[in-house]
Amino acid sequence: MLGTLERVEAIVRSGAPAPEDLAHGLDELARILDPDGTAPSHQTALVFTRALDLVARLKTDAEGPALAECLRSIARYAYVSGHALKGLVPAQRAVELFRRLGPPFMLRKALSIWGALLADTGNLPGAIEAYAEALEIAVQLRDPLA
Repeated sequence: MLGTLERVEAIVRSGAPAPEDLAHGLDELARILDPDGTAPSHQTALVFTRALDLVARLKTDAEGPALAECLRSIARYAYVSGHALKGLVPAQRAVELFRRLGPPFMLRKALSIWGALLADTGNLPGAIEAYAEALEIAVQLRDPLA
């Protein structure tokens, strides 16, 4: 787990990483932080903290689907581990990226986690707006599981 993070950090520090290398590294980071596959632990908490710093340092040219999914995984990890405040910025950034890049079902997922984080931090009006948009997308997509 830490080895994966260190590889991604090295890619980012390289200055001008190849887009496919960066995308692959961000995909790996998203996978190890995904709460569906990784239980919160001391090691994942360390990875989470370093991942927050890493994605904050990424340049705008790295903004693609891999970064959006990585940000969503970071936000989900923040939610399930009880660090809602730390998850707000990655969640909002994921929503912005998925809004631009698509696909709509991923925007719905990002909006749902952003809404949960907003609710946990006491921003109920913002949470309701995020949930309403997510629900609207789910209805448009005829998504019975949303």
